Amino acid sequence: MENENLKKKFYQDGFIHFKSFFLKKEIKEQYAKLMKISNKSNLNRMINPHRELKEILNLYKNKKIVKFVEYLLKKEISGLQSEFFINPKGTIGHPPHQDDYFLKTGRNNSLNAWIPLVRTSNKNGTLKIYLKSHLGGLKTKLNNESLNNKKINLLKKYKTKIISCNVGDIVFISNQIFHGSGNNHLNKNRFVVAFGYIKKGSKFSRGKTAKRKLTKLN
Repeated sequence: MENENLKKKFYQDGFIHFKSFFLKKEIKEQYAKLMKISNKSNLNRMINPHRELKEILNLYKNKKIVKFVEYLLKKEISGLQSEFFINPKGTIGHPPHQDDYFLKTGRNNSLNAWIPLVRTSNKNGTLKIYLKSHLGGLKTKLNNESLNNKKINLLKKYKTKIISCNVGDIVFISNQIFHGSGNNHLNKNRFVVAFGYIKKGSKFSRGKTAKRKLTKLN
């Protein structure tokens, strides 16, 4: 797994779609409870569910993920935040943004691990990456415009990539690449967990809603 080509690819491309990172059986059996929990919830998204749900906390601390993130970030890490996306039919996707617009950790001091618990595609709103957009640094004005649903012509200069995933895949996302998600047009919920990891010693924004705080991973 610790292949220098993967690290080089991450910094050049701003993301890695790691196929079959987990066994399908591993995901389906271990996290089936999350789907039952979500069916009882009236939320489309849960912020920092690792503080309440042991199933998510266990995945957050998964040694395989932690080891690979430390390899990519070249330093020991802590957990910074988690999200559980439930996304029933008709849910509107998230507009393009850079994660560090919210986190304020500094270039390459953090990353996001996006883990689908079901197959994702254009039909249920999978990831859309704006290729090479991480190379221009943090663009505060562009994030503001995008998140406020304003027409953004600047993003048209980037080619985009739709990342369809199977159960067992994981996508590691640079903290400064623009990415978003589409709408869910299927009758089934789109279950995804997303974990933010940060280099130990790096500063971050606590956030009024997220109320981020560091989580020990071992």
